[in-house]
Amino acid sequence: MEETWRTVQKIRETVRRAPKRQNAPNRLTGLLYCADCGSKLTHRYNLVQGKWIEDAFVCSGYRQLTHDCTMHYIPTAKIEAAILAVIQRVSWYVRHNEKEFTERVREASDLNQEKTVKECKQKISKAQKRHKELDGLVKKLYEGNATGKIPDKHFTRLLNEYDEEQTGLETSIAEWQRQIESWNADRLKTDQFIQLVKRYTDFSELTTPMLNEFIEKVVVHEGEGRGNDRRQRIDIYLNFIGAFEVPEYIVTPAEVEEQRRQREEQAAKEARSKELAKARYEKRKAEKREFTARKKAGLLTPEELEAEEKRLAHNREWQKEWREKRKASEPEKPPKQKSIKELMAIEKTGADLTPEETERLAAYRRKKADQQRARREKQKADQPEEKVS
Repeated sequence: MEETWRTVQKIRETVRRAPKRQNAPNRLTGLLYCADCGSKLTHRYNLVQGKWIEDAFVCSGYRQLTHDCTMHYIPTAKIEAAILAVIQRVSWYVRHNEKEFTERVREASDLNQEKTVKECKQKISKAQKRHKELDGLVKKLYEGNATGKIPDKHFTRLLNEYDEEQTGLETSIAEWQRQIESWNADRLKTDQFIQLVKRYTDFSELTTPMLNEFIEKVVVHEGEGRGNDRRQRIDIYLNFIGAFEVPEYIVTPAEVEEQRRQREEQAAKEARSKELAKARYEKRKAEKREFTARKKAGLLTPEELEAEEKRLAHNREWQKEWREKRKASEPEKPPKQKSIKELMAIEKTGADLTPEETERLAAYRRKKADQQRARREKQKADQPEEKVS
């Protein structure tokens, strides 16, 4: 088949070197490209005692002094998982929405290439017009040389220039025509991709034949962040249809299953962490009880007693520093005000009060006077009026 032949040729064009201690190169070699400098990503590996401690790809330009690029580091397992997920998602969409898939691919192809094809046709028309003009100029050139109006020296130079220009125009016209024909052929590639999907019945595992038949190239961007917060964009181009994206509202059974598996793994991980934390706590608690019992019974060794004294001394020092630091960070409390009772006692002794204390004492007495006046008026209002005989 033509597709199989093209796949074989693409594999043969890629130079692959087998890692040390291995007989075959990594199957992703030749498919991964750097998004910034366009270089291919190379496989980096380290094998110690039969176990991989690193299995990843990095930008080949990063490893050369002649290029100024970043690492674009990506683990092999991560990129293979991303490729498998894309193949599963697009294949499921093709099987269950073939008509919609065809319309979306052709619509995207039309939008992306219609402008280019229009420009190619305009360039071809302009080049053909110029080519025809050059034919006329060459004819006139021969006539001028035959009549002696154009010397042989100028005739040869001009003829060579016209010939070179025509040759360049013919090459350009052929290239533009090839692009137009390629665009027309792209409109037929949708059916080829559909047939490719129908040839496979199992998409649960990424096999090497599946990788070579489905993937055209993978463009890897530089990652952002570190650890669990690291994010990295990956553009996966499929054979025949390019970087096709399934509508976001589509959720495939494989994705549902993967989400369920991730939830179960996360729940199991959290449960395991709680169990380990509880076991560590119980162990420390038992050790502390045992140590306290031995301490009370006077069974500690001299080394243990010395270590315990150092621990207690360190705790006391830490607590002292903590109290001093806390005290220094707290705002100073205003001096405590004297109570009214204390102010009255000071006044009886004849000692001087501050203006603020004098005002507080006067306000207290006014308040008490107002309260007594209010009680008297209330008692007077509650008494029954005497009857006049």
